[in-house]
Amino acid sequence: MDASPFFCVVRHGGSILSWYSNFRVTRETFTYILHEIGDEISRQDIPVRKAVTPNRRLAIALYYLASTAEYRTIGNLFGVSVAFVCTCIKEVCEAVRNKMASAILFPSGENLLSVIQG
Repeated sequence: MDASPFFCVVRHGGSILSWYSNFRVTRETFTYILHEIGDEISRQDIPVRKAVTPNRRLAIALYYLASTAEYRTIGNLFGVSVAFVCTCIKEVCEAVRNKMASAILFPSGENLLSVIQG
């Protein structure tokens, strides 16, 4: 289920610059992250509705992290509820933390102080 008009335009018809300005990662990086965490954020369809695909889940989380948009705005862009946006961001971030911890370097010591001080 990747049917939101916004995501379809960005995914299939958007330029590289448009993609990057919306998600702050290249398409290649998006694909890499999806490959790494896709199984962890995948859900099964149920009789009353189709599951939101891992592709769209990752896009929602990255859009949130790359922008200052409210959950309501993101939900409208991607055709999902505000509650789903909130849950999705949490699940995707947890999956990245669990599966890709070695790819994320958090500052510590003197480096942390310089980051805090700007």
